Amino acid sequence: MPGGTLLTFEQIKKEQPRAADLPSLMSCFQAQNIPEYMLQHYNSDFSTVEESDDDDSGDLEDNLDVLQGYSLVMMIATLGFYEMHLLVIFCTQAWIRDFGSPELWKRRFLQSASQHFPSNVFKTREQCKTLMPHLQTLLDRQPSEESDRLEWSKLATNVSQYLLKLGDYSRAELITKGAVSIREKILGREHTSTLSSMAHLALTYKVQGRLKEAEELEVEVMETRKSVLGEDHADMYRSMAHLAATYSSQERWTEAEKLDVPVMKESLRVLGEKHPETLLVMSDVVLIYENQGRLEEAAALAERRSIQTH
Repeated sequence: MPGGTLLTFEQIKKEQPRAADLPSLMSCFQAQNIPEYMLQHYNSDFSTVEESDDDDSGDLEDNLDVLQGYSLVMMIATLGFYEMHLLVIFCTQAWIRDFGSPELWKRRFLQSASQHFPSNVFKTREQCKTLMPHLQTLLDRQPSEESDRLEWSKLATNVSQYLLKLGDYSRAELITKGAVSIREKILGREHTSTLSSMAHLALTYKVQGRLKEAEELEVEVMETRKSVLGEDHADMYRSMAHLAATYSSQERWTEAEKLDVPVMKESLRVLGEKHPETLLVMSDVVLIYENQGRLEEAAALAERRSIQTH
């Protein structure tokens, strides 16, 4: 490790111990576009930090200023993002191996990634796009510690949705299978988190045209949610909608209707006619009616839906 960089680390560690820890986490990222929000609480266990907790943003900004003063990190043109020179990353990683705790910082990086990668990729596509380059290596290797494996399974389940949007179906399937395996082994097959990953896995089958595999998994998820959560739980209605879509893809319109009509009624009751989820399921029911030859009902529902979109 270059002597000058080592002296810089030692000097920062003496003068600003908390600032000296920050490069350890940042060295887990790619060199470019390191998001500041993923560095919050870098000196604590991310898994114990609640969204509502007071953050240490002021402290973080002060410590980033210290690192910038030593030219270890640089703020880029995009507000809230930083970069580290590749040599600094290399030296930091070498310093951690010799004097620090490599596994600690890998764990905190995983915790931060799991906490910050969006679960709703449809509204946060740009954020997902920004984070993905930093997560490639992380996703390729499952950790060994049980708590870390659960964090990885959460991250993998959310990332799989984004991969589906990109059309990377095989990788989405691969990491989702990993998430299902981990959650089933640690939490059990009937746990809500396991069921969530199973539902995502069924979706990876569906987009690849493997409808029979998707159907089998969706039926299991729906029946288990019915048993564990009850018939009126939101996740139960979500399962019904997913299975109805699979039936529709196979032109099994009567079976699809039996599931989608109750979902539509519940969505109208709970979310209202203008909600995007309600409008989506109304479109699904219109399609079902049309394919059953019930054209008047289809037209009436389509008109009702159209009114809400204007």
